[in-house]
Amino acid sequence: MRLLIITGRKAAGKTEFAHIFKEQNIPTIEMSDFIYQEMRRQGRFTMDAIEVGKFAKELRDKKGRDIVARLAWEHIKKLPNELVVVSGARSPEEIEFFRTVAHAITLKIHADDQIRYKRIVERGREGDVLTYEEFLKKEELEDKLGLSQIIPDLILENNGTFKEFKEKSLRFLRFILNH
Repeated sequence: MRLLIITGRKAAGKTEFAHIFKEQNIPTIEMSDFIYQEMRRQGRFTMDAIEVGKFAKELRDKKGRDIVARLAWEHIKKLPNELVVVSGARSPEEIEFFRTVAHAITLKIHADDQIRYKRIVERGREGDVLTYEEFLKKEELEDKLGLSQIIPDLILENNGTFKEFKEKSLRFLRFILNH
C-alpha cells in the first residue's frame, strides 16, 4: 500500500487537495476525524479550534505522539486500495509511524500566514479562530505538536488563486498515479 501523507498548517489547502483525489475515487482519510472521534468517546463535544488543539496535545502526551496515526491506520489498513491519501499529519512521529507500515510520501502544502488567516475568516467554519491573536495561538499549539519539525518529501505552494492551486494539484495527481 502507498500512502500520500498531507501536512501543512490550517487553511493551507490540505482539504481542497484531498478533495481533488477523492473526486478521482482515491480514498482520503482526515486525521482530525480520529481526534474528534476520541473526544466524543470521552464525552467532549467542542469544535473550538483552541480546545481541540489542547485535547490533541493531551492525547498525544498521554498515548504517544503517533497516536492519531495509529488510530487512523486501524481504518486505513482495511481499505483495498493501492493508494490512500492521509490528510492532516501533525508530527514527525506520525510520519515515521506511517513509514513503518506502508510506503509513505509526505507532501507539505504551504501558504503564507496572512493568506491562511484571510481564508479562515472568509470560510467561517464552526470552531475556527476569529482573531489574528487566536490564529497565532493555534499556530503555537500546532508547533507544540511537532508540525514545524516535519521534513516533507515534497512541497506544494498555495499562495495563488484556487484555480491555480487546483491545476497544480491535478498535475501532482497525474504524477503520483504514474509513479
